[in-house]
Amino acid sequence: MKTQHLLLPAAALALAVLQPAIAQDVDMQASLYLPPTNDTVVGGWEPFTKKVEERTEGRISIRIFAGGALLGARASSQGVRDGVVDMAYIPMNYQPAEFPYIGGMINEFAAVGNNTYVVTAATTELVMTDCAPCQEELKRAGNVYLGVSAAPGMVIMSGSKIDELDDFQGMSIRSGGLLWDRFISGLGATPVNVPGNEQYEAMSRGVVGAVMHVPSSLISVSLIELTEAVVLTNLGLARSQNTFATNPDTWAKLSVEDREIFLEEALKANIDIAAKYDDSGRKALAMAQEQGIDVVEPWPELQQHIDNFVAESVDSGIKVSVAEHGIEDAAAWAEKLEALNQKWTAVWEETDGDLDAYKERFVEEIRAKVDLESYGL
Repeated sequence: MKTQHLLLPAAALALAVLQPAIAQDVDMQASLYLPPTNDTVVGGWEPFTKKVEERTEGRISIRIFAGGALLGARASSQGVRDGVVDMAYIPMNYQPAEFPYIGGMINEFAAVGNNTYVVTAATTELVMTDCAPCQEELKRAGNVYLGVSAAPGMVIMSGSKIDELDDFQGMSIRSGGLLWDRFISGLGATPVNVPGNEQYEAMSRGVVGAVMHVPSSLISVSLIELTEAVVLTNLGLARSQNTFATNPDTWAKLSVEDREIFLEEALKANIDIAAKYDDSGRKALAMAQEQGIDVVEPWPELQQHIDNFVAESVDSGIKVSVAEHGIEDAAAWAEKLEALNQKWTAVWEETDGDLDAYKERFVEEIRAKVDLESYGL
């Protein structure tokens, strides 16, 4: 049965927040605009729900509605806030006005770090434990944040052959956000903002001539059917998603022990999603080559363009964050993110690529810094 979200008088609500939740049965609905074949769904959400149900002995059950069956990408945040659903996958970079820190500034720093496991841990730690303005914007939006899984570097999947920079002139390309908008514009092309679940339709109808997205989209959304060339243009890693966004009223219903289970499994699943994307991306590129699609390494002129863009991206991100997102101390946040990237790079090296050991360190670090009596309430 769907859990109802009741409106309480202010005094009663305050008392409910102060009193520890008692373990109870909670049946949740989760909205994912991503298709059921997407790596985030298969590699993260599905194992997450099973683990939570198993570890809570069935007290918590989560039913997934994928493919935008309940809410689209841009409606997901409001849907969680209003209790239309209990959980959702929210791409905050689609709404930088609502999420200037996470959806705006942090997304601008996509070039800080190039290891998906490291960036996942560094960004999650920053938002959950060291960024009060991030938590304030999440609270305003009615979203509890349980971490991010950094997306791998995006490539350009084109419906026509790409051999030189002039081939990009005048082309419309699906973009992954403001950072990628600037790169695409610098190529002489036009960036078009299309949600990930709509990119096949946009390309098939000629709304865009190419898509800039993760390599696994060749398979997960069948872009391989429309693609003639894949250009390997890794500018950095997207990191502004709220993978397991949860309604605060639903979160408050969970006992502290069940919140701990919820958090631990969400953190682990974010690492597993990164691993799934890495594996699927390699397989997708190999399949593309087998089918005669050009998989193009950047030629010298394009590589120079990429190198220059990446080298300037942090400074550009700081300027954009100040001018467009109103974050005057953006430079200090860039330094914090870089420091956390160095910290988690060291952990990655210490664990020698052992994902289980890395996940254990990740969970331990975050769990030690998050007070589950009050977090998200």
